[in-house]
Amino acid sequence: MNTFPTVEELKIKIERELQLWHRGQENRAEKWILAEQVCGVSIPLHERNNNSPYERRMRLAIAELRKEGKPICSDTTGGGYWWATSMQDVLVMSGELRARAKDLLQTARQMRAEALREFGGQERLF
Repeated sequence: MNTFPTVEELKIKIERELQLWHRGQENRAEKWILAEQVCGVSIPLHERNNNSPYERRMRLAIAELRKEGKPICSDTTGGGYWWATSMQDVLVMSGELRARAKDLLQTARQMRAEALREFGGQERLF
């Protein structure tokens, strides 16, 4: 039976792998190959989807590393991950993250406004 690496274990492995072998977009690590390397498993083709527990856990570890300020970039097409080698890499990635955040905030505002219309009540100030 396979045991899943902890998020903390994955963070260490991902950071090391990207810094050593995947610096710059031209050296990006394809996400499934990276998942296999850092999780220490072979992921069959039919399990390579967004429900893969290995890929989900890897994404969680990458999100935590980014929250710590680690310059981990990714392809918007899901093509892979790499360690930033320039300020331009970081600016592009941070711009994508900001756009996602704005979209989530807009969604939350719209949901709240529709709920107030449907259920009534008053929005809390604090």
